Amino acid sequence: MIGISQLAKSFGGRTLFEGVSLQLNPGSRYGLVGANGSGKTTFLKIVAGDEQASDGQVNIPAQSRMGVLRQDLSLDDDQIIMDLAMMGDAEVWKLTQERARMLEANEADGLADLELSLKNAGGYTLEARAGSILTGLGIPASSHRMPLSSLSGGFKLRVLLAQVLLGGPDILL
Repeated sequence: MIGISQLAKSFGGRTLFEGVSLQLNPGSRYGLVGANGSGKTTFLKIVAGDEQASDGQVNIPAQSRMGVLRQDLSLDDDQIIMDLAMMGDAEVWKLTQERARMLEANEADGLADLELSLKNAGGYTLEARAGSILTGLGIPASSHRMPLSSLSGGFKLRVLLAQVLLGGPDILL
């Protein structure tokens, strides 16, 4: 559950919103509607912890994992769709990148420990999990190894959604 109490945000003399209090319950879906410039994105940034409120509080349970689907599509179009999706599991992605680096450099020291860490973290299922999410979002398997530039803007957003979903968030903004 996310509790929001008396939240306010002002820039200079302009108040975007004030006195916002609400409770967002687990398992529910909510929409945020308003005119351009009314503070929707700012509100979500405050909830996500990316920006400070002028006043009020946002309370999120400490154990909660939050996933945020960003609005900005400043992506490297040369990135491979599958790789971008797999980055959503940051821990496993880091381990797979380190493993690839060690194999390329023929480093044997520590490789067995890294392999064990990768196994314990679910690293050997990462690509299958990412592929399943991508396919479920309407991106055909034949596209998974193509560069991001091969997709339209809407499908690029789906790749970012796959990335967020792969992280297994309890809360999705």
